[in-house]
Amino acid sequence: MIARFAEDRRAASALEFAFVAPVLMLIVCATANYALALWTKGILDSTAAVAARCGGVASPLCAAPMPGCGGSGVQCYAVEEAKRRGLGSLKAEQVEAGTETGEAATLFRVAIAYDFPFMGTSLALKAEARFPVAAGG
Repeated sequence: MIARFAEDRRAASALEFAFVAPVLMLIVCATANYALALWTKGILDSTAAVAARCGGVASPLCAAPMPGCGGSGVQCYAVEEAKRRGLGSLKAEQVEAGTETGEAATLFRVAIAYDFPFMGTSLALKAEARFPVAAGG
């Protein structure tokens, strides 16, 4: 009876799948979550670049804070730009904007620090951009 049971292979595939499936699901979920983190990082990078340019050329789009934003004009512009690109959870306090003096010119700097929820924890994503300040701005 035991020998016949040991030779029976009818459920072997189901048992092997039961061992392998959780690992495969973890790999698939981690890959999808990592891809979403990279997409979010791309949004943050492009948002920082556009906001730094807006502040550098002293555009009227980012001159005054928007109602209900709670930040400076450039911070609010960065939040709205991120929202337009698909990241609606960025807050004005996560955006740092101001001028700094470089070797050759004054630069407008925008830095964004965003905590991305990643597999039960958070991943700190950072983006930074600089743009030369216009001579009249």
